[in-house]
Amino acid sequence: MARLLKNALRSGWGAFFFVSVIYAASAHADHPCQLSAQQLAALPASTVRYVIDGDTVVLDDGEHVRLLGINTPELAHPKSRTIKTDQPLARAAKQALQSWLEKSGGEVYYRVGSEPRDRYRRLLADLYLDDGRSVAAGLLAAGLGWQVTFAPNDSLASCLADAEQLARAERLGVWAGGLYPALSVADLSEGGFARVVGRVSAVKATRGSDGLVDGSGHLQLEGGLWVAISAADAGRFDAAELAALRGQWVELRGWLTQRRQGWRLQLTSPYNLTAID
Repeated sequence: MARLLKNALRSGWGAFFFVSVIYAASAHADHPCQLSAQQLAALPASTVRYVIDGDTVVLDDGEHVRLLGINTPELAHPKSRTIKTDQPLARAAKQALQSWLEKSGGEVYYRVGSEPRDRYRRLLADLYLDDGRSVAAGLLAAGLGWQVTFAPNDSLASCLADAEQLARAERLGVWAGGLYPALSVADLSEGGFARVVGRVSAVKATRGSDGLVDGSGHLQLEGGLWVAISAADAGRFDAAELAALRGQWVELRGWLTQRRQGWRLQLTSPYNLTAID
């Protein structure tokens, strides 16, 4: 299986074949990472004019679309203060997406998120090829990015987690040993997307009547990482489960910023938090 998966990664399009293993397990369920022809026909369609990188494309009407549920390695950008050279696999992610689009004639279907725009005014959407397969799921299954979830734009979160786990189990792409290790708090040196591993030293999670977090909350990791949960996102977290993390090791993912008080990460979804046994 591992050899077949690695061959699929090299061939680009083959990664979608292995995502079908996930879909097959849910063949009799409504699976949002694989749409039927009828479901696909109900979505708006367009043609991709240009692929900027693995998670951003430009449609023929000039609309910039940022794929939901995934972050791919970054290409070098002259205006970036931190990314002066291509990150490992950044070009591979872009080329895989270009290859898949070539095979579909550039045609895509898209579903706009509940929050339709980011701060750069890009359209936030789930993107599908003409056979109904999720582009984000294909990239994640090939190990060409990381799942990252922002509520309320999380309709594919469960199946994207399955796709990422496929690549992680086979150590494909970004999960290959040593290529993109999770960082300890002591290793943090620059902002941007990261996976961070540490022990939870403090939790604030007020329990509401429904058992979910009521109002904003936070975690603190040993070494000085402040993990903030906004009031808008708090209702997606189980208060008792968060409280039980005190003293436990966790893996977090998201964008780091440095403040006077130290490093900060905004936790936007339970899918971005994993307890480590």
